[in-house]
Formats: sequence, C-alpha cells, structure tokens
Amino acid sequence: MATLAIHLALQAVPASAEPINNCLNQNPCQNIYVGATGSDAPGSGQPGGPGEDINDFGFTYLNPIQWWDSDVNSPFLIHLWGGEGARGADGHDQGIFGGQSGGNGGRGGNAGNIDINLSTEVQGLVTGTSTALQLITVGGQGGGGAYGFNAGPGTSGQGGDSGHIHGTVAGTFPWEDKPADAPYARAILIQSQGGAGGDGRGWSAGQDPNGPDGGKGGDSGDI
Repeated sequence: MATLAIHLALQAVPASAEPINNCLNQNPCQNIYVGATGSDAPGSGQPGGPGEDINDFGFTYLNPIQWWDSDVNSPFLIHLWGGEGARGADGHDQGIFGGQSGGNGGRGGNAGNIDINLSTEVQGLVTGTSTALQLITVGGQGGGGAYGFNAGPGTSGQGGDSGHIHGTVAGTFPWEDKPADAPYARAILIQSQGGAGGDGRGWSAGQDPNGPDGGKGGDSGDI
C-alpha cells in the first residue's frame, strides 16, 4: 500500500472524518483522506484505541470540466484510508495481585464507500507518467495484541473494512503526446481492500510463554 501513497501529499482529515470534495477548485482533482491512528493504551495491560473511520465519498459532475495530472498524480484521484489501530500495552507484575494480561490491539478504522458519476462532458488530461484515474478505499490495519505477565496475551485487533466502489465514468482521459509506438493507454487503478489484522508477536523473555496471535483481516467491498 505504501507504494500507492508515496508520491501523494496527504491531506489532514477533519475531526468528523467527513471527506470534503475538492474537485471543483483544484487540479488535479485529488481527494485523499487518511484516518488518525488510535490513541495509545493508557496504562499497562490496557487496550490500544481504534483507528479513525473515514466516511463515504460521493461525487457527481455533469458539466464540462477538464482536470489534468501533475506528472505522477492522476488527474482524478480519490483515496480513503482507515486509520491504524494502536497496539495494546504489555501486562506487568502486579505484586501480591499476581500477573496481568496483555492489552488488546485496537481495531483498524473502516474506509467508506466511493460513489461517482462523471458525465461525457468531463475530461482528465494525462501529460506525465500517472495513471488516468485512481479510486481506492482501504481499511486500516489493526493494532497488535500485547504480552501478558504470567497471564494470557492480548488479542490483536481486526483490520478495518473497506467500502464498495460504484458509479459511472463516461468522460475521456486522453494521453497527450502519446508516443506513436506505444502499444498501451494509461491504466486505471480501482481498489477496495480490507485492512490487515494486527501483528502477532513471538515469545519474549520475562513475559508469558504465549505471545499474541495475529488479528483477522477486514472485509473488502464490491467493485
């Protein structure tokens, strides 16, 4: 996933995690939202916080407009990424009270649905090395479970779910100055992917013999 975002300037997410459509006043048409990571566990043996959810994104444009790329960034691009869950805190020796279980990892944040409708009047001009269009919704990774101290480990968090991607793209996305011998057109990237479960951990000296297992991955939406 990192390879998709490495060239992109990520936009701060509003407190409500409600995507705001920026396509009418900027080029390229980019809407990139990444949920906040869950809060740290507040103390030993405590759970990590869940990742932030990102709400649905809907966009309809029927009037004539032209967007263009910025070399590596597509002319039309929507990314919704759920926030990562935080790791649970390790259990500690509780003295006369005995051992302490490890904290659970936080669940990964859910990424919302993408619903778009672009009419035949819409054009996205490709001049550089970018794809023609990107529609991506990815759930956040769950937080890892923690070690217990003479007690069981925590449970790793489940990955966040991703949304569906539905709609109609009737516009054109021409490749300007396409080499005459080039046998292909610019690709599109459409992806709905559930988040990975929280990391498992091997045995560690001084902790319970059983390390936490990895968490369950999130569900993906239909395309």
